Amino acid sequence: CVGCGICIKVCEEVAEAISWADPKKTKVTINIGKCLSCGACVPGCPTQAISLTAEGAYRPSYGWRFG
Repeated sequence: CVGCGICIKVCEEVAEAISWADPKKTKVTINIGKCLSCGACVPGCPTQAISLTAEGAYRPSYGWRFG
């Protein structure tokens, strides 16, 4: 994750499950309770830091925090 915020913008249109984890906007967090596992955030990530597993749970890379 490079903190570009593309996933946040995409998710705002669907579920608002992804947000900034810190005031400096360098890390993002996924609210699993709001996540629909739609996968809309996956193709937009320029560093492929998000992947959707067969079970439908996201596996974020380093730099992510679950909320």
